[in-house]
Amino acid sequence: MLAYELHQSRMRALSGSQSVTALLLLSTAQCWQPAPRRRKCWQPAPRCSSSVATACSATRRDVGAAAVGAAAVGAALAPAVARAAPATTKVLLAGERLGLELEDAGGRVRVRRVREGTEAYDKGVTPLAYVVAIDGRPVPAGATAADVGKALRSAPRPVELALDIDSAYAGLDRASALERMAQAQGNPTARLQIVGVFPSDVSPCMRSRTSDVVEVDYVGSVAGVVFDSRRRFAAMLGSKELPAGLELGLFEMCIGERRLLRVPPALGFGSRGSKLYGVPPDATLDYDVTLRGINLQYDPRVRREDLDFEQRY
Repeated sequence: MLAYELHQSRMRALSGSQSVTALLLLSTAQCWQPAPRRRKCWQPAPRCSSSVATACSATRRDVGAAAVGAAAVGAALAPAVARAAPATTKVLLAGERLGLELEDAGGRVRVRRVREGTEAYDKGVTPLAYVVAIDGRPVPAGATAADVGKALRSAPRPVELALDIDSAYAGLDRASALERMAQAQGNPTARLQIVGVFPSDVSPCMRSRTSDVVEVDYVGSVAGVVFDSRRRFAAMLGSKELPAGLELGLFEMCIGERRLLRVPPALGFGSRGSKLYGVPPDATLDYDVTLRGINLQYDPRVRREDLDFEQRY
C-alpha cells in the first residue's frame, strides 16, 4: 500500500526550478484518511483497494481525490501548535481487547503501535500518542506502561481514553510526522523527490487526481542514460500502469505543467531492476514529465467545476 503526502501549498507557490519533496509510505497494512478538521488525529480509511493515495485537505467525506475502488485515502496531520497545555483527543473504546501496544517514554506512557483490525485501529488511535487520562482520571506521574495497561484492562466498558497527539509530533513538518507514524507501525518509507517544477501559465487550474485519465510526455533515465520515452501516453491514476514513483509524481499537476522527478529504487524497479528496460538493480530513476491533458481536456485554463459532470471524471 502506498500513502502519498504532497506539500500542496508549497507546490502551488513554486516557480522556476525550485525543488519540493513528496513523501511516500510503503505500507502493507495501513491506509489513512484525514479526520474532520476539528480533531487532531489520524483516522483509518475503509480498507483500501487502491495502491495510491493523494494528498487530502478537507473532511472525511470531502477529500481531495476519490480513491480507486470505494476508498479515499491519504494522510493529514496538522503541525503541532505551541500551547501551555497540549490539546487532547478523546476516543471511546468498548471492546475487551483494545489493540494497543504501550511503552514507557520519558516518564510518560505512549501508544507504541496500534494493531490492525482492532477497535483502536478502526477508531483512529494515533501511534506514539501519549495516554493522558482514562475515563477522565489523569494518568499519575511516574505510571508505567504496565500500570496503564492494567488500568485499561480493568476499566468498565466503554472506556474513554484521552490522548496527547501534539507532543508526539512536536517540531515535525507534515511529511516527517507522517513518516514517523508509519515507521511506528512497522511500515518502511521512501521519499520521492520532485527536484524541478515548471508550472503552467494558468492558476488556478484543473489538477490531476485519482481515477483521472492523464496524457503525459515523459523521458525516464538512469545516470543520464534514457531507458524509456513516451509521448501522449495515457494512463489512469491509481491503476498501477506506471512505476509507482512516476505515477505518484503525476498527482496534483496542471495541464501544461512539467516536473523533474527523482525516484528511489523502492518506488521504481527495486532490487531486481528491469531486464525489459535495461535498468540495473537498486537504480535511482530520473523522469522528465509534462502533463498534456486530463480526461480529454487540453486547455490549461479549464476548471473542473466548470465542466459537465461526466467530463469531470
